[in-house]
Amino acid sequence: GIGATTAIFAAVNAALLRPLPYPGADRLVRLYTDSPPNKFHFSVADYLALQAQQTQFERIAGYADRTMAWSDAGGAERLTGRLVTWTWFGLFGVQPAAGRDFTEADSQPGRTPAVIVSNSFWQQRLGGRADAVGTTIRLDNAEHLLVGVLPPLPGRPFIQNQQFFVAAQWTAPPRKGPFFIRAMGRLRADTSRAAAVDELHAINRRLFPIWRASYQDEKATWSIEDLKAFVIGDVHTTAGIALAAVALVWLIACTNASNLLVARITSRRRELAVRAAL
Repeated sequence: GIGATTAIFAAVNAALLRPLPYPGADRLVRLYTDSPPNKFHFSVADYLALQAQQTQFERIAGYADRTMAWSDAGGAERLTGRLVTWTWFGLFGVQPAAGRDFTEADSQPGRTPAVIVSNSFWQQRLGGRADAVGTTIRLDNAEHLLVGVLPPLPGRPFIQNQQFFVAAQWTAPPRKGPFFIRAMGRLRADTSRAAAVDELHAINRRLFPIWRASYQDEKATWSIEDLKAFVIGDVHTTAGIALAAVALVWLIACTNASNLLVARITSRRRELAVRAAL
């Protein structure tokens, strides 16, 4: 009973009670297009407008999952990674262990794409060479400039389990879609969520007439949710039921143990009376 309760509480504590392992975790939010009952990702047009017009966030960033083929003289291998904005690692307060972070210049179209790789990629595929930073690696048959190597980052949502991060180079599109960017941001310390939501609604209203020809959902708007809620999903009820269930098992175990002790004492009543008399 104690073991089960401890195990479930440890899981609940890690998922629901502890903040995300990032600076200012309570101010990290996910941004999305709210069109009930759906929550859509941002498009390039959305993200560029948000980047240019918002004032309520210290930093915003976006990503899109990307599988790419890494190749060298020994062959090729498909790896999972992410296409990210240059603000990505700054949003989470993560710095490369070697090399540098992305800069705004890396997001300019026409430049050699910049890439930051995970520590495991660096160790297993580049031999852990210190001189690997500043060279190029081939992803999807195109040269990418390796600008940094991450430290080991276990238990870091959005960063762990990814082999590479490529700096996105987005230009203004001819239409509003497609919607593939997962956007997030860190609220300023001196702002409220209500103020941020009001600003998002205002930007979206200004943006709608521009793209009316390719996007007719006038009721859709932008909104935010806690990034932690986005990471763990709607597990509060399930986790609460599981914790209550194992707590009940623990209480039953305690009751059983108590009954056993009472039964043993009762069976020894005559012996204990004799001992007391002596």
